[in-house]
Amino acid sequence: MGWVEDEYQNRRRNDIGPAPSQTEVQLESQEHRVWSELVRGLESDLGEFKSVGGEAAVQQTSDTECRVSNLRSGIAVNLHCELEDHTIRYDYEPTSEKIAVPEGGVLTIRLSDHGADIYSADERLTNEAARRLVLEPLLFPRAPLQGLEPTGT
Repeated sequence: MGWVEDEYQNRRRNDIGPAPSQTEVQLESQEHRVWSELVRGLESDLGEFKSVGGEAAVQQTSDTECRVSNLRSGIAVNLHCELEDHTIRYDYEPTSEKIAVPEGGVLTIRLSDHGADIYSADERLTNEAARRLVLEPLLFPRAPLQGLEPTGT
């Protein structure tokens, strides 16, 4: 076989791309598990919220997306698990007029010795802490600060 055929075969292999490493396959599997557990936890939290008189709903719009809304607060949050980026993005939006919403954020999924963990910035979060971070602004929104006097001179 000559250099042309060798080069052709090498480039063909490179075009196909390398097979995913065991770590990548393991991380993807763990990410699916983390995402599924997060969504189940959101559903459980909203069930508890409803049992104490709240009104909120979760809707899974795809395998990697869900939306949680609270009609009373006028706030919804969209969550999207981006497996390729190892992230879960969340963005808030108003569901009624004149509602201020917080900024969204990004949770990262990192592989560890015992599976995969959720992080916000560099802080490891439990599943419950991640759900609370995302749900608290729409289930228990803070009232705008009223009647405050200006500070300074």
